[in-house]
Amino acid sequence: MNNQIDSYNKSSSRYLYNNELIGSIAIASVLKHLKKATISQCALILPLVSHKDTLNFLKRKNSVVRSMEEFITKKPHFFVNFDQRYVSLLPVSMNSIILLKEIGLVNIENEFIHYIHENKFEYTNETLGKRVEDIIKSSSTLSCLLDDDIANLYLQLRVIL
Repeated sequence: MNNQIDSYNKSSSRYLYNNELIGSIAIASVLKHLKKATISQCALILPLVSHKDTLNFLKRKNSVVRSMEEFITKKPHFFVNFDQRYVSLLPVSMNSIILLKEIGLVNIENEFIHYIHENKFEYTNETLGKRVEDIIKSSSTLSCLLDDDIANLYLQLRVIL
């Protein structure tokens, strides 16, 4: 029993807290605003909303940022370990996209993921919890930040591929 506790680490904690359901809701709520996005854009969503301070900033109605560059300039400490978050959450992001496809919330054509507005899935239900509510509140601002050239976004966020 003690060995199991010793083997528990932060990365497994991050995975349990940022699972495919949270990832799916985050991606779907941003796609609802964007209508369509590349897989590369969607892969940036979970690393952003999984950071508590970033999520708290994005969910506020009085938070004004017009671009990712402006956001990084205003809050550079939010992005110190972004590349690590991106790499560790990439499998969860990909699984979340696959889950959205399987349950019929998105279509994937070429490199684009299209949100299907005619779906009957209701993920804005308050019973999903405060964290999901905060993610949904942040989705409008986040969609504006991600509506940019993908190469530029990855460069600004210093994602090492």
